[in-house]
Amino acid sequence: MAEPKRYYWLRLHKDFFQKKEIKRLRRVAGGDTYTIIYLKMLLRSIIDGGKLYFDGYEDTFVSELALDIDEDEQNVQITVNYLLKNGLLIECENDEYYLPEANNNTGSETAAASRMRKHREKSKDLECNNVTQLCNNVIPMLQECSQSLQTCYGEIEKEKELYKEIHKELEHRDITTTREDKEIENSQSLAPMSNTDIYNLWISLFGLISSFVKGKLDDLIDEYGLVNVADAVRIAKEKGKSRIGYVEGILKNQRLENGTNGCSGSNRAATRKDEQVNWEQEAAKTYGKD
Repeated sequence: MAEPKRYYWLRLHKDFFQKKEIKRLRRVAGGDTYTIIYLKMLLRSIIDGGKLYFDGYEDTFVSELALDIDEDEQNVQITVNYLLKNGLLIECENDEYYLPEANNNTGSETAAASRMRKHREKSKDLECNNVTQLCNNVIPMLQECSQSLQTCYGEIEKEKELYKEIHKELEHRDITTTREDKEIENSQSLAPMSNTDIYNLWISLFGLISSFVKGKLDDLIDEYGLVNVADAVRIAKEKGKSRIGYVEGILKNQRLENGTNGCSGSNRAATRKDEQVNWEQEAAKTYGKD
């Protein structure tokens, strides 16, 4: 099963450039360049819940970041120093850096949700165009016969009702499909659980949970099932890894080992019992070093 595609975007508050920290940064010589570097850092971090990582491809975090965002290393160094001093960038453990503004202003949606949203917008536009066209045909007829006007108006109302019925049917199909998927997933689980249980497990093991991590957990649950995702989160904790990408690497490697879709409770239990796999090494092959 292919990994669900997801789109991300960064939402800036209308007063972003009115904040004192941004005003002071822009007033420094070359401040506009530093501001652009900060925005690039925000965009680069949204797929990891507001975090940037030093993977060791360059000698320092600054040189690696400059290479990643295609900016001059000296300008990146000045920007990073300013952000650290003013609390806009926080240095964490294990070569991690956290941008609070990115986590608070990130949005995302799956490709399926994007297609449905565009379909609904297109349907609304089509409805408006049809109604407008019908009205333009009806107006000249008002001068000839009031009965013709009533007939045309009735046709317009029928068109509206037809569109409403189509939308209701589509929504009903979506709800029915979702319910059936959940019933299948619950039947495959070893114990009754919900997505909220997985969120709570993550919080209990790693603390803070971002909107990005929630969305990624939802995607992994849809693909691998609740029980397998919960086990993968626990394995990540045992290995001292708090990145969602590491959890996904565990699930993918379990699938390769078992030769199944990873949703069998008995296979899962057997794998944990006779575990001989170095998950850290396997995840590194797919995602790079943590």
